[in-house]
This record gives sequence, C-alpha cells and structure tokens, in this order.
Amino acid sequence: MDLEQLTPEQLSRLERWLQRHPDLDGLEALLLERLEAGEAVGKGHQDSGRLSRELDMSHALVRRAASSLEAQGLVETASRRGAGPGLWLALIHENAAPRP
Repeated sequence: MDLEQLTPEQLSRLERWLQRHPDLDGLEALLLERLEAGEAVGKGHQDSGRLSRELDMSHALVRRAASSLEAQGLVETASRRGAGPGLWLALIHENAAPRP
C-alpha cells in the first residue's frame, strides 16, 4: 500500500498510533490503523490474510508484524480454524489510540 492512497482519516489514525508509540515500524502502525478502522465499522476481529491483500503485503510480513504487536500488548491473535496459516487479529482496547 502506498501512503498516497490513504485518506486523510486513515493518515490521522496512523499519525496518532505513531505519536503514541514512536517505536512502531511503519507496517505495525499501518496494521493498527487498519484494525482500528475495522472496529469503527463493527469488525472486532480481522483476518490476517485479508489484511495482507488489502495492504498488498506478503502474509508472512503481516503475521510477523502481528506477532510483534502481540508481544507489545497492543493486539491479540488467535489461530483461524482450517489448514491455512491465517490469524484473527484484534486490538486490545486499553491500548487503543486516543481520539483527537
């Protein structure tokens, strides 16, 4: 995903995450932004495979970023049922970025 493709609202959420957690890398912050955006439309858990396609990133990179975010206590992950490597991802609410 190219930053020029992001809407002003998406950029604002991304900026809030980076300000609150300056140690995040770009993909981690983008993943948090997508999870926050999903929650805003009622998607509490999101599929790592779908997120990788939306972000035009390899699934392995998304999984690695999700694992790092889980270790930091920012997201929770759960294995999806079935033979695939997919994960369910969700924000941990006490760590959600504050609204402006």
